[in-house]
Amino acid sequence: MKLLKLEQPDCRGCVEVGNILNNSEVEYEAIDVVENPEVADRYGVMGLPLTLLVDDKGKTLQRAVGVDRPAIVEMIEKIKGA
Repeated sequence: MKLLKLEQPDCRGCVEVGNILNNSEVEYEAIDVVENPEVADRYGVMGLPLTLLVDDKGKTLQRAVGVDRPAIVEMIEKIKGA
């Protein structure tokens, strides 16, 4: 499992989610959807930031749109428990 954070430049919520993830000390991949629109298409991005918990094949296990701290913390706990 891994965490993905889909973001774009000048997105305040994206910065806030980044702070939550950085403070958790879990590894995650930040993907700029402006530079990588195919990733936005693949995951059906409708709003940013989008935090995804995906399996090793890239299948979405859980998603959180915006600054949904409880959902993000739940994903972090799943990663730490894996």
